[in-house]
Amino acid sequence: MTKVHAPARRLSRLYLHACKQKSKSRKGSAAKSAVSGLILVAKACGNDVPRLTFWLSNSVVLRAIISKSFGENQFPISVGAAVGMKDDRNWNKKSLSLQWGSVSSRGIASAIEENFSDWENPLIFSAALEKVEAWIFSRIIESIWWQTFTPHMQSGVANEICTSMSSDSIKFYGRTSSSGDQQLEKFSSELWKKAFRDAYERICPVQAGGHECGCLPVLSRLIMEQCVARLDVAMFNAILRESANEIPTDPVADPISDVEVLPIPAGKASFGAGAQLKNAIGNWSRWLTDLFGIDDDDLLQDENSSDATEDDERKCNDASMKSFRLLNALSDLMMLPKDMLLSRTVRKEV
Repeated sequence: MTKVHAPARRLSRLYLHACKQKSKSRKGSAAKSAVSGLILVAKACGNDVPRLTFWLSNSVVLRAIISKSFGENQFPISVGAAVGMKDDRNWNKKSLSLQWGSVSSRGIASAIEENFSDWENPLIFSAALEKVEAWIFSRIIESIWWQTFTPHMQSGVANEICTSMSSDSIKFYGRTSSSGDQQLEKFSSELWKKAFRDAYERICPVQAGGHECGCLPVLSRLIMEQCVARLDVAMFNAILRESANEIPTDPVADPISDVEVLPIPAGKASFGAGAQLKNAIGNWSRWLTDLFGIDDDDLLQDENSSDATEDDERKCNDASMKSFRLLNALSDLMMLPKDMLLSRTVRKEV
């Protein structure tokens, strides 16, 4: 951790030294230079996710150091604020839902230049760092999505994974096998297990290699939560197509062109399909917990530790961040006993 966050410590020393000089211009210049430097190195990273994660972690730590130096009461900043959340000790999951590409990589420097003027104020320095972090965060998500997840939704990568399996696996997981839905589920499970692993290696190759890394572990989990939420939407839209031959309509919200990467056939709603989907979601959630620590049980523990006045709001926020929320709801609907639909209340809820 000492080596990973060396840039953050050096920038903080530069800024705090300028603050001791009692010169507002020097203090403002140090803050502005630090923000400009972070933007410059982040742009130089291109779509290299490990390097972007490195600088995101350093920006968060820099802001935490400045916060601690000026006192938390006067200058409240948290790690969670880097991605639009409230205090990381009391996460507001609902506010995490960033707009995709909400911060333009082309105009980040000019936007900060236009919106921030009083650089002598530490709060302005913090706000500018927060904007930079949100911009880097969105770039990481976009890179992970298009470099890792989207290719696994196309026929080419799926076929490569098929051919890379052993002969026995190909026979069992074969996409043209006559055994049907069970083979489809097994193939989809192997495909997405590989996708999650590839994303893990792309975000932090050091941790993926089994070594300890000094970067903030919470960042990789927050990045993956956003990608999983987007994958949830993509699969939900693909499963709801009327037939497997239907063409995708939206390259962002409906990008799956090969329906055989789905855990259940598209356009077929039944109790068996719902149970199959629920089983697949359970497997994916366990893999995500092992890799990133994304665990729905943590959300329930947070609820129990919160104050009674915040209980209802927290339940709403936690429910919105549950992994594969749409697919879970769809599987519950498919598994609904038909005789329950005789109840007007149940029909209204459905």
